Amino acid sequence: MGLLEPVDRPFADVQEVGVVIHNTDIGRHVGFLYRRPDSSTGMLHLAFHHILKDDEVYQYGEWVKNQYSSQLRWAELGLPEDSKVVLAAILSQVLLGNPQIPFGFDSSGCAFSHNLEFIPGPVGKGLTCATFITSTLAGYGHPVVKDDWPVRPEDKAWEDQIFVPLKSFASQEHIDAMIADTKRAPRYRPEEVVAAANQPFSEWPINFVDAVSLAEQILNELA
Repeated sequence: MGLLEPVDRPFADVQEVGVVIHNTDIGRHVGFLYRRPDSSTGMLHLAFHHILKDDEVYQYGEWVKNQYSSQLRWAELGLPEDSKVVLAAILSQVLLGNPQIPFGFDSSGCAFSHNLEFIPGPVGKGLTCATFITSTLAGYGHPVVKDDWPVRPEDKAWEDQIFVPLKSFASQEHIDAMIADTKRAPRYRPEEVVAAANQPFSEWPINFVDAVSLAEQILNELA
């Protein structure tokens, strides 16, 4: 049995909150799948620098097909059902505060409060689509991953690619601060975060070795 739900299983089957993932030209992208108060199904995700979006998931899935010739896949979140009910309600309110979440490789100083209000860090710090998930769950009081991810040299090529489009969205001050930060932060890859989030809550937080092993299965399912 796969970690991801079958391709033909509707997003609307999600038990309040799950996670979605899809291939892109430079890796994977991840977000929350959740049931809105009106019973529609939304995808809350950090699309890029200062771009937090709550898309209708079926429409977004069609966009993914057209843009990347890829399927938008989803997995259940390992939290208990009552906790997911509360989380779904909170996620539906996050955009109301119009949070300006910067994109960054190092999330130091960035955090979410218990009601998911965003607390920014120093200039140059920010979140990726993956650390948006991990930081949100940590702010909710249920960290999903351990702080044992190493810096992997192969992630440098991915970071270099990000700087090209980032110049059209972020201030030069923000970009310069990112470049000047010589201490590289470890990268939590989207497939690793999805794999961790899908595990039973009793096993949270998930360590690096286990997440990487599970992520291989997700990559095979996305291929």
